[in-house]
Amino acid sequence: MSSSLFGNVIYYPQGQEQDEVKQLLRAGGAMREFHLTDMVTHVISFSPSEESLSMEDLDAPIVSAAWVKASASGGRLLPCEPYLTAKNRLFSDIVVCPSQMSQRDRLHVWAMVTYHGGQMKLQLDETCTHLLVADPVGAKYLRA
Repeated sequence: MSSSLFGNVIYYPQGQEQDEVKQLLRAGGAMREFHLTDMVTHVISFSPSEESLSMEDLDAPIVSAAWVKASASGGRLLPCEPYLTAKNRLFSDIVVCPSQMSQRDRLHVWAMVTYHGGQMKLQLDETCTHLLVADPVGAKYLRA
């Protein structure tokens, strides 16, 4: 990772910082603000359930810590849109479990669902809100 990857990022942490993310930000040249000021370019949310800040109140995007990890992994700052924590996104509060579909189709569904604020799980459990099947067969379909 480049030591200047996050060089233009001035962040304010929301919630308890994760050591791994803090180290990535520091190694990439980001600056941490201890107060929410006009200088902040990004609010990094470490607690998705914590809704003390609203994007309407800020000029800075509120992104999940996954934005930092993905940007570091990709070697460049990724767009914020897929990592916004706003609860009014198309698939907010949606957890999709795919079944009976190809790896290629699963990856396309994963990209669309996560881009619009949802989550994907391969295991069907009580947190899944939607079962997405290509064919109405299989153990997951019968269990749902």
